[in-house]
Amino acid sequence: MTPYLAIPGENLTEIGRICSSIYVLQRGNMSVTDAAGGMIYAPAGTLLGHIATGALQKKTGLPSMGLRVELLTAQGLKTKYGRPYVIAKCGAVVCRSSIKNSKNWKEEMLLKLTVHDQTVTLIVRGWRRQQFHSIIGSADVSFAASSGDITT
Repeated sequence: MTPYLAIPGENLTEIGRICSSIYVLQRGNMSVTDAAGGMIYAPAGTLLGHIATGALQKKTGLPSMGLRVELLTAQGLKTKYGRPYVIAKCGAVVCRSSIKNSKNWKEEMLLKLTVHDQTVTLIVRGWRRQQFHSIIGSADVSFAASSGDITT
């Protein structure tokens, strides 16, 4: 496999265009937009490309519901951990928030889920340039898919 370095603003894959490549986001920031116009930030390790998307849909099925995660504010974070960001995981779906300089987040993430997914893991990490991104904290949130009730 030959490494490929994408340039800022480049579209690696587009809906409706043939793409036979698979890309792996090793580091950096990348936003992913789906057919419905929903945009998320991809975390490191994300597989990108139509082949990867097709294989994931074959394995987990098509998303049948969405879960909106609202990030409002961050309190009590020490600067030694770096600039905070959140990774949300639910089944095979993973998305990441933007990296924040301030405590006011005011950001929304939409996770597209299958009926089988009923627990979301939220991980708060601290971004530091050229160092390991430290884990600040995490939480598991369980919900009932049919009723919309949330339990923590």
